[in-house]
Amino acid sequence: MNETSTPTVPQQGGRLRYIDLYRGVAILAVVGIHVMGALPSKLTVGSLKWQVIAGTGILLQFAVPAFLLLTAFLLTRSGLKSFDRAKYIRTRVVQTLPPYLIWNIFYTCLVPTKRNDFWFVVGRVLLEKCYLQLSFLYLIVQLYILIPLCLPIWRKRPPFWQAAIGTVSLTLAIYLTNRFVFHGVPLIGSVIFWYTPAISLGMWLGSQERRIQEVLDKGYPSAIALAVLGGTLFLTLSLRDMRHLPVNTFYYQVGAWVYATSMAFLLLWGSERLSENADFQLLLYLGTNSMQIYLLHPLILLWLKGAYQGTTLFTLVVAFASYSLCAILLPIGFAWVVTRLRLAPLLFGRG
Repeated sequence: MNETSTPTVPQQGGRLRYIDLYRGVAILAVVGIHVMGALPSKLTVGSLKWQVIAGTGILLQFAVPAFLLLTAFLLTRSGLKSFDRAKYIRTRVVQTLPPYLIWNIFYTCLVPTKRNDFWFVVGRVLLEKCYLQLSFLYLIVQLYILIPLCLPIWRKRPPFWQAAIGTVSLTLAIYLTNRFVFHGVPLIGSVIFWYTPAISLGMWLGSQERRIQEVLDKGYPSAIALAVLGGTLFLTLSLRDMRHLPVNTFYYQVGAWVYATSMAFLLLWGSERLSENADFQLLLYLGTNSMQIYLLHPLILLWLKGAYQGTTLFTLVVAFASYSLCAILLPIGFAWVVTRLRLAPLLFGRG
């Protein structure tokens, strides 16, 4: 997202701009997923309106892998230039903990549960199980721990084909272990290794900083093809699953990984190409406030859910527009107040 999720990059030409543009698009996708989930649910399954809402929500699910790819890219790039372990722990891990705990405790108190015994509540807070929409912070803490362990691999700057073979092999091993050894880890999406393709690609791109523009320009045609193929497979199987029809889980997950990783690559390529365009100032601004929007928009949508009950096209459009605007503008307003009170580092991480 923003301060907590990615390191600050010095203002050099368009570099910070393309990172913020990337974040701006990705945070809109995050909000879009949750707004789709908050829309009136009394739609006929399989109807055109249901398919549009469900399909849009499915295709926006590249958002979290995209943020993880960006974070892995920036941390690897920074770590390969110079890496001070003590400073890294202090500025990354330690400064992430206050907002991590504060927002987990807040949503734990806000979202009711059937169990309220002490150790269950502690587990919810520490393991980010209080509210699934906040799982990104839990993933980021895991990623901060993982990155230093992987830096020796990327210092060798392996060619893409080696990185791709290693990534596919590791991803397949993780999938098979989860399915046949652990028989399906609950909430596997909150385990960092489940995002191996996006994270590995992000780290590889970070190791190629000297020729990053060349890599992005060479790779985007293949990424478009993979995004279309993976997205078609992922969308088709996801809609079948939502209709409670049988789905091959391996094909489903392959489609999800290929689609999300390709979209994250394309987002990085597009952001780098378009960052100097003055028409994208709004997205740049959203990018600088992406962590604030991420942390607060679930609260806004909880309050708004159920405000619209009709299922006409007009009602759905009005609900989508009003939910989206509130989920974006209210967190930005709150962040403005918090910044004036000098509480932003405590609540949102790195300032």
